[in-house]
Amino acid sequence: MLSDNEELEDEEGEEEEEEEEDNDEIPIHLQGLQAEVQEVFNQQVKAKTRSAPLSTSAIKALRKSPMDLDVYAWLIHRLFHLGKPSTVTWQQLSDQFGHAYAELRQFRRFFLDSLTRVRAVYPEANVTVVEGGLMLLPSRPHLARRPKAR
Repeated sequence: MLSDNEELEDEEGEEEEEEEEDNDEIPIHLQGLQAEVQEVFNQQVKAKTRSAPLSTSAIKALRKSPMDLDVYAWLIHRLFHLGKPSTVTWQQLSDQFGHAYAELRQFRRFFLDSLTRVRAVYPEANVTVVEGGLMLLPSRPHLARRPKAR
């Protein structure tokens, strides 16, 4: 025979389990939003035009420097999707690459050293240093596009 306290504890345990099950369900007012987010995500994952191919040999050549790898991946992506010239300021680059140098000129020097190494493995990159940043110009892809499978 169970005491009154044990019966009460059993009932509370059952209520907690029911509440946990209810929390797994998505509130009805958010179900449509979840479906929209899922659809956008699926479209972007499936969209082959959004990805830019990286060269395995370039990655191997740059592997000793995380900054070089970051600059390479960023440059490949930006130039792959670039339709017209675009200027990127040193401040924007510093913000994007997350370096907290005391002075922007320190970041600029560090970035340009990295860019020099990246351009050695990606000579097709059409990048010019301009007053206040970089000018990115449409460039040939680093790797040829694969023919579409039929």
